[in-house]
Amino acid sequence: MNSCFLRDLLCSLCLVLFIAPSVVAQNPTPPTAAPPSETETSDLAVGRVRQAIATQRALIANHPEDPSNYVNLAYTLTDAGITDEARQEVLKATTVAPQSAFAYNAQAWVFHHNVIGVDYGKGFDYDASLASYRKAIELDPNDLDLRQSLADLLEFNRKGIRYAPDAQLAEAIEILRYVKGHQSAVQPEVEDNLIIDLFYAGRFGEVLPELATLPTSPVRDGVAIAAIAAVQGPAAAIERANQISGDEQKKKDALNFAAEGLWNMRLYPQAADILTASLPDTSNSRALIGKIQIFRNLRPYKGADLPTTDPRSPVQRLIIASLTNTLTEAVIAQCVSRNAFTSEADSKRSLSEINLVAGMFRNLSKQTGLPQVVIQDIVLGTMKITIVPSKEAGSRIVVEFAGLPPQNFFVLSEGGSYRVVASNKNNGLGEVGTEALSLLHQDQEAEATALLNWKRDLVQKEQGDDPLGGSLFARLWTTGQSKGPQAIELAAASLSTEKSVLLKLLPRVIAVRKSATTRNERDNLDLLLASIYLRAEDGTNAKLISQRLLDGHSDSATAVALTGQAYSLTKSWSAWRSLLDVRLQRHPNDRNLLLQTAAEAEAEGDLPRARRAFHTLLDNGHALADDYNMYAWLSLFEDNVDDEALAAAQQANLLSKNSNYAYLHTLACLNAARGETAEARQLLLEAMSTGNLEEPNSAIWYGFGRIYEKYDVYDAAAAAYQRVERPDGVIDPTDTFVLAQSRLKVLHAN
Repeated sequence: MNSCFLRDLLCSLCLVLFIAPSVVAQNPTPPTAAPPSETETSDLAVGRVRQAIATQRALIANHPEDPSNYVNLAYTLTDAGITDEARQEVLKATTVAPQSAFAYNAQAWVFHHNVIGVDYGKGFDYDASLASYRKAIELDPNDLDLRQSLADLLEFNRKGIRYAPDAQLAEAIEILRYVKGHQSAVQPEVEDNLIIDLFYAGRFGEVLPELATLPTSPVRDGVAIAAIAAVQGPAAAIERANQISGDEQKKKDALNFAAEGLWNMRLYPQAADILTASLPDTSNSRALIGKIQIFRNLRPYKGADLPTTDPRSPVQRLIIASLTNTLTEAVIAQCVSRNAFTSEADSKRSLSEINLVAGMFRNLSKQTGLPQVVIQDIVLGTMKITIVPSKEAGSRIVVEFAGLPPQNFFVLSEGGSYRVVASNKNNGLGEVGTEALSLLHQDQEAEATALLNWKRDLVQKEQGDDPLGGSLFARLWTTGQSKGPQAIELAAASLSTEKSVLLKLLPRVIAVRKSATTRNERDNLDLLLASIYLRAEDGTNAKLISQRLLDGHSDSATAVALTGQAYSLTKSWSAWRSLLDVRLQRHPNDRNLLLQTAAEAEAEGDLPRARRAFHTLLDNGHALADDYNMYAWLSLFEDNVDDEALAAAQQANLLSKNSNYAYLHTLACLNAARGETAEARQLLLEAMSTGNLEEPNSAIWYGFGRIYEKYDVYDAAAAAYQRVERPDGVIDPTDTFVLAQSRLKVLHAN
């Protein structure tokens, strides 16, 4: 499915719909097997973690039969995000003390953290944690804290979602009731967790009797109000809320907590009524009003599948499958045109979107406090799919969601059924150019023309001051003019990135260029030829064509950039530098020229000089967030993260309002290199959230590797660097892979 489309949809949703994170925490976090106070490492400062690890390893060496030393080290490693090694340590603890409930309790705690130490994060081992808790209880059945920890785990499902329908709430309730019955003085969190579990298990009638003899609190009042609303309706629930004495804010907190429980259970009208009763709330009225507007008419989405005879059907099916995590290879094959892909491998790459969509949902769920199923109801419940009237072949489909820009799709009949050919953001659905060529070769010229017309209507030329600037496709294709096979091929070539496709078209493009009669035609065809030669890595011909463009338009940023790319292929470094130097003498502060200067230095492998080019750009007042970020990033290659580099990284994040994955990642890596490990870890987690990553990718692993190095856990650092994958094709000198390899060399040298 189209990743850009879904990213825009999900990341914009909470802002558009005015959903803010919950005012009241969902429930107090139940106690877990916390590390002993002497090894508490919530402060992940590098010196403290180093000292703790060294001390605990020394204790293990001196007392190898004592399980507590392994456990304490495991706690430290888990907090530091080195969970693989932590799991090894708790395994040693259970090995040296197979009858120790303490050791198995620690093992269970470590197992419900994922590989970078995120509690219940993707990749945590639910079954191993469950088995360890059960073993600990078997060894010490009188330890009620162990049972509470098990109940806490059971409130989550295997995906780490709390109170999900497939969480084992019935057993959690049974355990909490056992704990309550055996505690001499019942702990408040036991009661709170019990009533919350009863509510989310749908056992509303058991909530009020459980609360009958308990002191009140916003949590308990909130659960009571929610249970009454679910069974008796909002009016009775509001009457119960009016009985809350004391500060008026206590009543509002209870009502907000109740509403949260109701919408989490998809009881949307009841939630809207309860939220209305909490107004006005000066601290959060805007968010509350937004939620009321959403939930007033929202219902659980049951779906109404369009018939397969409807051109909208494949679009609807793709969106629903993406949003409900049911997207499969079979669904893609049935809904997406195979002709838009040049190979089976390209087609199967669409499946990678499944993990991305899951990460988006999880991230949005954290940001808004809404369960994923509620977000699905909101998105799908406000979805409107229409067909734009057109006399051309194919169907133009528009999808609208509340408050979001429309999304455009093009659908054709293929093999007896309708299939999506493209969307306005093409990633994940193949290429329009490839599809157009396929249609043309199947004698479907009308369909190919209609597809390109649809694409052209969505593209702005945006030439600006550059006579060669703007979209090449928009220069080659104008809607409404007569076309023909030749025009279709040229336009399709401008949209294609596949080397094999372009090389097949190359002779035709050369022939058309020879017969071109106007300067504009010649320029456009030269632009197309240059792009084909560059894609084919034919530096010699790319240089000839780009030089021809440069001769006719000496100040064109496009011509300069194309010529620079050609020089890069032929490694004509001095020619590239001369090309830029001449123009920089006339325009010393030109941003495009300075960027080209940096690109040349990077291509030549002279990264310090590239960084100096960015420094000039930063000093002349024309720098953008990308420029600040790149200046900071290049400092890592010099292994000299100075204050100026750090300030640049911070500026990039300020300009982007701390919402850009790449900028957060750069700042995290700089902090890690400087030994600011606590800040670096937090920034890496924020980058993952912003990038909708549930698990670390190569770039994130590099950042953790730098952290582990500072902790002197060199095996973990090396393992992290080895997880940084080598990119396909030519390796960019500024790629994270280069940094990871350089750190591995340092580690091996030491």
